[in-house]
Amino acid sequence: MLTTTIAMISDTVARDRQLRYLPGLQPPYDDAVAFVLGGLLTMPRAMSLALRCATLLFLFSGVWYGGRLFSRNSPEARAAQWANWRNHPFLGSFRDFVRFYESLAMMALYSRPEAARKIA
Repeated sequence: MLTTTIAMISDTVARDRQLRYLPGLQPPYDDAVAFVLGGLLTMPRAMSLALRCATLLFLFSGVWYGGRLFSRNSPEARAAQWANWRNHPFLGSFRDFVRFYESLAMMALYSRPEAARKIA
């Protein structure tokens, strides 16, 4: 469940960036998912546990945005949920959650050889 959610988060981040900045970031995003999971696994246990719990909260909060779990919603509903958490006016922890996943996913995606060629 966690891996699928992280895969959908990576997909959502990549679609958002692909449309705005770098059209060459095409699926599959397995490399980004593996990189993010690796980041979670190498964290101190308490921090990793907190992020896993936040990820599960994010997964289940998808019901409010598209009627289903985040990973089962349409790409549009996932993007709306992601944007809402990114710009949440009251809960900074939601924004930090988004920043964490966006940073790791984008680091992995911009490390791809095709992205490096387009940036250079």
